[in-house]
Amino acid sequence: MKKGFVPKSCYCKTVMHNFILPVFMIMAALLTAAILAFILLRKRLGSDGDEEKSPESIILSTPTSTMREFARAEVRLPVMITTADGREAGGESRNISASGIFIACAMRIPPDSICDIKILSAAGGPIEFKGRVTWSNQHLPEEKVIEAGVGFGFFALAPEIRKKLQRLLQANLGDR
Repeated sequence: MKKGFVPKSCYCKTVMHNFILPVFMIMAALLTAAILAFILLRKRLGSDGDEEKSPESIILSTPTSTMREFARAEVRLPVMITTADGREAGGESRNISASGIFIACAMRIPPDSICDIKILSAAGGPIEFKGRVTWSNQHLPEEKVIEAGVGFGFFALAPEIRKKLQRLLQANLGDR
């Protein structure tokens, strides 16, 4: 055998090991990440993607400014919050949008926590849903806190709950 000569079988194994296998592994990792991102996005939106958007949901989901993605209505209703570890606190809603709600309360809840929320509305009975903490002023010094509270993003809303929240929002947005 000549010096420096690589048999064809060794060359194929080298190419496979040094080039094709790493490329395949990277592609598999990217595909897995894309699938997971898609699944998480569907869960966060609380939809299977099969339902059609009604005209009112399109109106409620139209961005209104660069600061806030959705129109917010001032809504002051009593609210009960229950954390995953069973702690409960009463509060009062301050505003609501198509994507979430701000609740004034003294309870400190860490970001990304999932809580059970019950809006004790007079019309139509209570509205119960899950919310994910998207904003909290718990980390601010007390002198900078105007009103203690927590912002929740709606999490995996059932269609009937979404409709109740849309009606509540529409009733409080008026003719905007």
